[in-house]
Amino acid sequence: MEDEREFVYEVILEGTLERDDLIRQLPPAGAGFDDPLARRVIKLMKPHTELRLAEARQFLERVQVRRSHSRDAIVAINLQVLMKAAPGLSATDLQSVYERTIETICQAMSGSRVQDWPAILFVAEQPDAAKVSLETKRLNQEVLAGVLSPALAGAVPSLQEITDPEALSASALEQKLRLAGAEPELIQQAKQLRANSTRREIELLSQTLKRSDVEAKFEDLRQRLLTVGVASLGLHGRADDSPAAAVFADLLGRLGNHPEHHDPASLYHRDPALLMGGICDLSDQCRFAWRSSG
Repeated sequence: MEDEREFVYEVILEGTLERDDLIRQLPPAGAGFDDPLARRVIKLMKPHTELRLAEARQFLERVQVRRSHSRDAIVAINLQVLMKAAPGLSATDLQSVYERTIETICQAMSGSRVQDWPAILFVAEQPDAAKVSLETKRLNQEVLAGVLSPALAGAVPSLQEITDPEALSASALEQKLRLAGAEPELIQQAKQLRANSTRREIELLSQTLKRSDVEAKFEDLRQRLLTVGVASLGLHGRADDSPAAAVFADLLGRLGNHPEHHDPASLYHRDPALLMGGICDLSDQCRFAWRSSG
């Protein structure tokens, strides 16, 4: 009985083709009965096999050539697709989503998402348990939705009221604001903004595979925030014994005016409130005071 199955073989070639390479002469839809081309194939294959003209014709009739992009171009195209799906996300966020997606796919392909891989393939006993375990290797809609969730949402994270006492703990920030004459309401709001910006930083760092690159961008952001903070102190930090409210209001205005200058990498989505939270975090690190020392 003849085997009626149809087999499809795919060969992916990378690199630059020579000018007279035979592949350049293969049309995208298949070469068909091009005898000169068939004879060239016979000549090239002669060291390996004795092809007849009819066999070369049949072979060429089934060949299809698809020209693809380079790997770098594929990455760029995929990032463009993500950018269209989530225009509100920064380049850093998009790169993070892409890297996490690729890493998840690689884990599924290698079987590292499954415990005891590949031994689980040969488990004869407890087939139900083995089946459940093997399911973790598969990339279904739920798994991919979790990885792609930032791009699928496509929105700037909203500020949340933080109630966790540990997240709100900012003794240095609170002390510096009190010394600068801040009212309790202002201190509480500053702690909330700091907690939101810290949450954003932790989320972004946890989503990326290139942590050092993102950390360097955050340090650049801090230096920019310190610069605008010092400028504000120069105008309002010596106004009286209680400059905190004036400095706070001035900083909000400065951060809201051209936020792209303060957050070029869009780590905080160029949100003035999150940028203010970043300054509050600097204050909690004792890198920024709310009153001039002079």
